[in-house]
This record gives sequence, structure tokens and C-alpha cells, in this order.
Amino acid sequence: RQQKQRQLLGRLQDLLLGPKADEQTTCEVLDYFLRRLSSSQVASRVLAMKGLSLVLTEGALKDGEERDQLMEEDSRDAELLPGYQWLLQDLPKLPLFDSVRGLTSSALQQAIHVETDPQTISAYLIYLSQHAPVEEQSHHNDLALDVARLIVERSTIMNCLFSKHSCRPESDAVLSALIFIFSSYIRRMRKTKEGEDLYSW
Repeated sequence: RQQKQRQLLGRLQDLLLGPKADEQTTCEVLDYFLRRLSSSQVASRVLAMKGLSLVLTEGALKDGEERDQLMEEDSRDAELLPGYQWLLQDLPKLPLFDSVRGLTSSALQQAIHVETDPQTISAYLIYLSQHAPVEEQSHHNDLALDVARLIVERSTIMNCLFSKHSCRPESDAVLSALIFIFSSYIRRMRKTKEGEDLYSW
């Protein structure tokens, strides 16, 4: 059974990272896991994250020296959230990452309304602030709306992330992510409202 699991893992890694990786297959493999991140069942979400971690982290780069160099360049957020290296470091390094940016962002935007673990939500927000395709206006508008809903409708999660009584190391990174998402949205709105001072503040 373990041998079959290793073979399956190797096959999935080859589909995503191998020389024959293509856009359709990459999207299909990631979509299988990403859709489960917004499952109503905690166990399904945990398994999906574990699967993504195995497929992306263990096979992201075979060359150890090159991998260490890249980790040094982009490790601050992954150090704050070490269980999410697959999302914050390895996923953006996929050869066909640009092909799955929209798919990944949409999946995580849905997942933040279901997920109950503050660290997981933190990782999703940090990822979205860095990699959501903000150049697409409708997608960016949806992102700002989803994050606003998260803040308003899930006050328990927000209290946990920003509690005065329990300082979480990732709180500053999450706050920076929220500010970036909303400031980008405001800048876009100001550009689309030329001649109006609606967002001049």
C-alpha cells in the first residue's frame, strides 16, 4: 500500500512539476484538492491540505541547493506559518503557476468562509494579498468583498487573530495582508471614478 502511495505521489508531482506538465493537467490536479478546502467536513479540509503539502512541498524542487536559496529569499511568511510552506512558497513556484492563479484564489476565497482554524485563514489571507490576480477588476472586487465579509461575519476568528490578550506572531502579517487588499481596491476605485472625489480620502 505504501509503495502504491509513493507511486501515486510521484505521478502527481510529475504531472505538476515534470517536463511534460501542461496547463489542463495542472489545473485538474490542483482543482481536485482545492475544491475540498471549502468542504463542510473538517477531515476533508485537513486531508486536502495534507495532499497539497505532499504534492507541492516534497517535489517542489529536486535541487537542494537551489531550493535553500529560494527559501532564504522568500521565507518570512513561511516561518510565521511553517505548516503552510506548500501554499506560501511552493505553490507560487509551480512551472505553470500563472495558469492556476485564478483557480487557486477563487478556491481560497471560498475556503475562508468555511475554515475555522485561525492559522489556516491567516495563510489564505497572506497568499491572497500576494498572489490574487488583482489586475482582473471583477476578481479583485470579489476578493475585497469576500475579505470584508470575513471580517464582519466572523468576528470570533478576527478576535482570535487580533486579540489584545494573546499576541499571535502571524497577526502583523495578516494585518498587512488586509491593508494591502483594501488599499489596492481603493486605488482601483479611485482610478475608475475619475472626476469624482468619492474615494479621495
